[in-house]
Amino acid sequence: MRVNSQSGKGGIAYLLQRDLGVTILRRMQVEFSAIVQKMADSSETALTCTELWELFQRSYLAAARAGGCLVYIGHQLFEDSAGQGIVLQVELPNGQQQRLGGIGNGPIDAAVAALGLPIRVDSYEERSLGGGAGAQAMALVEVAWPGVAGSRFGAGSHANIVIASIQALLVAVSRFEDGGAID
Repeated sequence: MRVNSQSGKGGIAYLLQRDLGVTILRRMQVEFSAIVQKMADSSETALTCTELWELFQRSYLAAARAGGCLVYIGHQLFEDSAGQGIVLQVELPNGQQQRLGGIGNGPIDAAVAALGLPIRVDSYEERSLGGGAGAQAMALVEVAWPGVAGSRFGAGSHANIVIASIQALLVAVSRFEDGGAID
């Protein structure tokens, strides 16, 4: 099955789910559909499911966005009397590494605190890509930045759901940079 510029968000989401086991957030479907339609229009051809997945990876997945605003290197979680703590190690756009610390009500909230940005996570979902103990996890986030129109989506995929979640958060933040929110 192929997708062209006239394909709807439901058809695109169906193909991702049926062929790859990837179920995306509803509002993310709307945004991704526009990205797919733009690509199909510019290439004047229908996209295969493989091309659709490659476009999704380039648009949303952490591994494909290396060189973005911040790149995940590692993290350490710790318990704190105020909640969950995190020390997050990231690579900056200039190649330098930096450690950031924060405390929140869980790993994602702590990572948001560590970033020190006025962002809000409006939606978070996690999925399993495959079955069994060795299955990859996929995390999807929707992030808003007060004063900036719209929200941004990010995805992360890793065997560890916390790592996938942090990757997804960093991708969403980097997509604000793409739109000019981060100076």
